[in-house]
Amino acid sequence: MRIVTKLFLSALFCTLLHLGAAQAQTVDTTVARQLLAARDTVVKPTIKNPAFKETDSAKLKDPNARIPRVAALRSAILPGWGQIYNKKNWYFKVPVIYAALGITGGIFVNNITWYNRTKYAYRVAINIQNGTDTLGSAAYNKVYESIRRVFLTEARAFSLNT
Repeated sequence: MRIVTKLFLSALFCTLLHLGAAQAQTVDTTVARQLLAARDTVVKPTIKNPAFKETDSAKLKDPNARIPRVAALRSAILPGWGQIYNKKNWYFKVPVIYAALGITGGIFVNNITWYNRTKYAYRVAINIQNGTDTLGSAAYNKVYESIRRVFLTEARAFSLNT
């Protein structure tokens, strides 16, 4: 039953595709013939009508218009420079851009700093547990104070298995 349905649907699709191609070809030929016949009958006006507006884009171009490509290039070189070039609310947008970049950079630097401090304290705690370091050593004194309370006050209870 399924094979018969698939064959029927594929035959129907091929038939519709063939009919569509034939219809498009006759329409194109008919339109082409009509255009060739009408080509000689078109009369171009020789007198300019003052009622029509000028549509030449070169004559209508605003001398103060900004080019989006230039704005994108400037913004890629220095964030916010494209907004200043566009002169559209740049006094609001540029500080927002630099605030977002500064906050993101500050959070990144803060996270890297705390990661390195915690990694160093973990190594010192492992060395203390293994007996290669002591609680009064120079490595112990380099550990940041707030991390020292977490990792090293109970260094003897620190375990590698947990």
